[in-house]
Amino acid sequence: MKTLFWTFLFLAILTAVYTIYFFNKIFPGVQLAGINLSGKTKEQALKLLLPENKPPGLTLVADDPKIQMSLDVEVNYNYEQSVEAAYAVGRTGSFEDRLLAKVSSLVQKPNLPYAYSLRQEALDKSLADIADQIGVPPTEPTLIIEKNAIIVNKGKDGIEVDQVKLREQVLESLKYKNSNSISIPLKKTKAQLSDTEAEEIKVRAQNIVGKSLQLSVDYKDFTYKAADILPLLTPNGVKEEKLASLINNIASSVDTEPQNARLVFEDGKVKEFAPGKDGLETNKVELGNRLKAGVENLIVSEAKATKVEIPVNRKEPQVGTSEVNNLGIKELIGRGTSLFAGSIPGRVHNVTLAASRLNGLLIKPGETFSFNNALGDVSAYTGYQQAYVIKDGKTVLGDGGGVCQVSTTLFRAALNAGLPITERHPHAYRVHYYEEDTKPGIDATVYSPGTDLRIQNDTPANILIQTSTDTKKMALVFELYGTSDGRVSQILNHRIWDVVSAPPPLYQDDPTLAPGVIKQVDFAAPGTKAAFDYKVTRNGEVLQNRTFYSNYRSWQAIYLRGVTP
Repeated sequence: MKTLFWTFLFLAILTAVYTIYFFNKIFPGVQLAGINLSGKTKEQALKLLLPENKPPGLTLVADDPKIQMSLDVEVNYNYEQSVEAAYAVGRTGSFEDRLLAKVSSLVQKPNLPYAYSLRQEALDKSLADIADQIGVPPTEPTLIIEKNAIIVNKGKDGIEVDQVKLREQVLESLKYKNSNSISIPLKKTKAQLSDTEAEEIKVRAQNIVGKSLQLSVDYKDFTYKAADILPLLTPNGVKEEKLASLINNIASSVDTEPQNARLVFEDGKVKEFAPGKDGLETNKVELGNRLKAGVENLIVSEAKATKVEIPVNRKEPQVGTSEVNNLGIKELIGRGTSLFAGSIPGRVHNVTLAASRLNGLLIKPGETFSFNNALGDVSAYTGYQQAYVIKDGKTVLGDGGGVCQVSTTLFRAALNAGLPITERHPHAYRVHYYEEDTKPGIDATVYSPGTDLRIQNDTPANILIQTSTDTKKMALVFELYGTSDGRVSQILNHRIWDVVSAPPPLYQDDPTLAPGVIKQVDFAAPGTKAAFDYKVTRNGEVLQNRTFYSNYRSWQAIYLRGVTP
């Protein structure tokens, strides 16, 4: 016990003597950026540092690729603070801490950094500029479809500056005014496919050629063909960043705020109507999972298309459709669409006009709707323009050409709603407009007074007709609103047979045309017979079970040829 006491006393006396001797002086062994400050007063140390008062020039180098460049950094060194830090060694903390610091400074000779400040944002910008100069962006692999075969471009790796590590090296050099060259830390950005990976992705991609992903939610449809899907592929999955971009694009089209219902009824017709609509928010995580599964299904399946329902979270409107009327108009019960791209301007005008005149009409419970009666007179006197119509077995210019586009679309909406069709007539020949988005035979021609489309409302409430014509997309939509009684309609067993090729084109001389001018006035169409079964059920009860037949004649193209009178 006495030995321990005397040892402690000896150390205390030695420390006191040591401290007194180095009173106002920096303890032995202490260095500042390699400069020995042992035994120096603060003033002496500061004078010793002043000749060093010059920021170091930093040189950055790299071997592959061969690079040498300078880096200018605005740095302010605080020499007084640096000297204070050196002087504080062995003078702060507990007695044990001070003693340990004094002893270790003799043995380890601590090398302290300079205290300094700099504009961090300026340094970061300089490093970013260097990274831009040196870095080589990777070339991502690409997949191209050429003659139904996949061509793989394996891509190329890039070179990237590790800015975090470079920043650490620069700061370390500045701390100690180190003039040694700094080796620029480079890292390879992996992009290039190996031969094995290229073969794997080629096999996956080849299985997608000729196929498509079909996404839908609430009558919004998105179709992605093979060329759209290929950028997503990796040798064993999908690229997450590409998938995220696709999901965001889909969500931007799907996501909507809730829409309150609005209905204004005047003079027996609905003048303004907007159904209550749920707000939609895409569930992006689940959509990502479904898209991944859909892509993999395309790869392994023989099916030409994979359907994906877009998952959404719904928010109901504050005012629903049933709250703004007492007509029984509560919900969408049927929808029909058609396309008319390629129509001449007069036909587009007539489609738009006829659809607008049916918009807002009500079909009362038990009433049989007549298309011709509802539309009224179709002539130049009522605003219609000349367009091609089928009359007396010929395609000729006539007032109201294109009205059959409207009757066809309403026919499809009525089928979708499960309503009884009491009169329907097919066209004399196949019209390509009506087969753009569906199969042959789902059309309905009208020609007043004899050829009509009649639809019965056998539901317990009024049915409201709503039309929408998009002349940019060349699309027509009919929506029927009413009260659903739970019926479900199906179009089954669609078939065609007795297909007959179109006859050769017919050229007719026309002296009203300039010589040499050729004008097509009729269009070729193959003949065929078509049919589909229409079945409507409600809680197990069969309401409709019938077959619609169409017998289309083959039709030759007819050209007028200008001749000299």
